[in-house]
Amino acid sequence: MKNRIIIFIALLALTISCEKKPTTPELGDGENKPSNEENIGDGEEQQGNGDGKRGPYVFIADEEILALNWNDKRKQDYFYTNWMNTFTNQTITPAGVTPLTRKTDENGNYYDENGELAGEFQYVTNVKPKKGNNTYIGALYKDPRRPNDDSKWMIFRVSEDGTLYNGSGFGTGAKEDTPPTEEKWQEIYSKWNDSPIGTIKID
Repeated sequence: MKNRIIIFIALLALTISCEKKPTTPELGDGENKPSNEENIGDGEEQQGNGDGKRGPYVFIADEEILALNWNDKRKQDYFYTNWMNTFTNQTITPAGVTPLTRKTDENGNYYDENGELAGEFQYVTNVKPKKGNNTYIGALYKDPRRPNDDSKWMIFRVSEDGTLYNGSGFGTGAKEDTPPTEEKWQEIYSKWNDSPIGTIKID
């Protein structure tokens, strides 16, 4: 009997240790770390299709997160994780204004067809396009090929169907290595339309 109890306890401990730990930030104490895991929880921008692959892309705004200040680590982690789950190691097929197939790396950086860096990830933000009512998770990028022009700053967002949109920093006055502020991007998006530049390929 004693041996059976010991075996039962050992099996129980093994089962508990093998449980998968959640990697998605939750609205809590702000101690969550950004994660690059591919699958994220319900209620976030991008959900899996049930077979371990990303897409189709669904935007579900979390109003409680949106209401937080950008200095709050919970908001930073939530947006960062969602963007990285959406935009890492992807193939972007042509759409809109570009005929090029582009790719992203494990850090969310954006590369031209020939492998040249076309967008260096800076930070995650939220944007509300002129058309529509959704607030999207987006990210600020710097095009290193335009060192002295404020159009080197770009805001990317991904729509519900996986279309990548770009809002240019032209007119923000942000030059050198100082990116536009959050407030400036909100001002731009309330006046301008962003442009489709590709579609995330779903295998």
